Amino acid sequence: MNRCLSILSIADRRFPTTQSFLGEVMAKILPARGHRVRWILQSDSPLREPRKVRWHGSDVFLLPSKTRNSLPEKVLDWIPRAFNTIRCFNRLVKIERPDIIQIRNDWISGLWALRIRRKYGIPFVFQYSRPGPGYHLQRAQKASLTSRLGLIFRGRLENRLVHRILRQADHVLPISEWMKEALAAWGIPDDRMTPFPLGFNIDVSPDKVSGSRIREKYGLGRVPVVLYFGELARFRKLDFLLRTIKLVIQKIPQTKLLIVGGSERSGDVASLKKEAEELGLKDQVIFTGKVPREEIPEYIVASDVGVSPIPPIPIYWISSPTKLIETMGMARAAVANDIPEQKAVLEESGAGLCVPYEEQAFAEAILSLLRSPELARKMGLKGRRYVENKRSYQDMAGKLENIYLSLVSR
Repeated sequence: MNRCLSILSIADRRFPTTQSFLGEVMAKILPARGHRVRWILQSDSPLREPRKVRWHGSDVFLLPSKTRNSLPEKVLDWIPRAFNTIRCFNRLVKIERPDIIQIRNDWISGLWALRIRRKYGIPFVFQYSRPGPGYHLQRAQKASLTSRLGLIFRGRLENRLVHRILRQADHVLPISEWMKEALAAWGIPDDRMTPFPLGFNIDVSPDKVSGSRIREKYGLGRVPVVLYFGELARFRKLDFLLRTIKLVIQKIPQTKLLIVGGSERSGDVASLKKEAEELGLKDQVIFTGKVPREEIPEYIVASDVGVSPIPPIPIYWISSPTKLIETMGMARAAVANDIPEQKAVLEESGAGLCVPYEEQAFAEAILSLLRSPELARKMGLKGRRYVENKRSYQDMAGKLENIYLSLVSR
C-alpha cells in the first residue's frame, strides 16, 4: 500500500473554489485515497480574522480578503494578505509538518516555500496556469495611464519572481504541453515538469444527469440551445459570441444562447447585457449568473451544442480551457477555435468542430451541428470516450500521487 501523505495546498483562489482540478483532484480524490490535505485559501466573504472551516472532510484555513477595483486599493490589500498568508503558512508547517507543499500560481507562497524547504527539507510542487506577466500586460493595454504603469510594473516583477520559483521548485505542473515548451525555453528543466491540463470527473455520467430542470427553469422548451459557461471578464471578449449567435439566429430564429457564469467586476456582465440588447438579442440570450459548480453538468446536458471561443492572444494561447473538456465529458458536441490545446483535442477525439476565431466560421459550425442532431450526438459520444481514456481526474490523481511519492522518497 502506498504511503499516506500529509499535503499542504495553497492556491490563488477564493473559497469555495470552482477551479475543477482543485475541487476534484485535491479536495476529493486524494483524500479518498487516504491522503490528508490541508488548505490555505482566500475568503469569498469579508472576514476580520483567519478562520477554519471544513471542505470535503478537510480543514481549510480562510484568510481575510476583499474585492478591490482600483490599483491603490489592491496594493493596500496585498500587504495584509501577504502577511496573513505567511503567518498561516508558518503555523501549519510547524504544527502539521506536511510531507508535500502544493502551490497554485501564488508567488508569495512560492517564495516562502523555498525558505520552508531550506529550513525543514519539505519539497514543494508549483502548479502554474498563468503565463508570466502576460495577464497583467494584457490588462494594461486598456487601462488608464496610472493603472497601466502599475500593471506593467506588477507584471515584470511577477515575471522575475515566478521565474525564480519555477527554477527552484522540486516539480512544476504547467497547464498544457504548450506551456511546458514555453517554460522550457525560459530555462526550466524539462525533467522537472509534468503537464497537468484540465480534465473531468468521469464518475459524473451523462446518462445519469437530466437537463429537464434547466430547460424548465429558463422556459427553453424544445428549442435549440447553445451553451457558454465560464468567466465573463471583459478580456474574454464575449461580444464575439454575441455577434456569432446573432448570425445563427438569422438562420434558426428559435435558437437560445445560455451564458452561465460571472465576473469579479460587475461592470463586465452589465456591458455584455447591454451589448446583447443593442444587437436585438435580449430575448435570445439568457444570463444565468454564477451557479454552483455541481450544477454545471445539468446545464451541459440541457444544451445541444457547447462553445469555447478563446481569444487567440498570448495569455490564452498556451492555456487548457475547461469548457471544452467538460462539454465532451457530458457527451455534447463542441465548437471551439484553433488555439493549440483545443485544436489538438478536437482533432484527436472527433468530438466537435475546430474553426478559426471568426464570427462567420463559428456561426456556420454551430449551424451545422444544430441542423444535424445525429452528427452532434455521435461527436458527443466520441468526446465522452476520449475524456474517459485521456482526461479523467482519477488518472491525473494517480499521476500526481506518484510525483509526490517520488519527491518524498528522495
